[in-house]
Amino acid sequence: MNFLLGMLRHIKNNNKVCLVVLDHAGLSTNREDLEQLVSDNESLQKIIVDTLPFNNKVKIYERHKLLDEQQTLKAFECRNKKNKNQSNERLKCQDFD
Repeated sequence: MNFLLGMLRHIKNNNKVCLVVLDHAGLSTNREDLEQLVSDNESLQKIIVDTLPFNNKVKIYERHKLLDEQQTLKAFECRNKKNKNQSNERLKCQDFD
């Protein structure tokens, strides 16, 4: 919890911030929470998602695209869901360009 508070404090106290996360789900799997984070923190200019270990790709999201293009936020919808047999099945993160 202290790490999260420190990260939020850093974002609020700096002018231009680029946040780097491993995998889309490493930041948030809740699209509304992510949209609120970006909206509330004007200094958060970019989010870089490193998926090199999984698919050899890095995705860079610009603040204005995350706020203006709702389709962009869908890439972060990587939740675990219950299937018919009640076992967890991870939804694959989408790769939107």
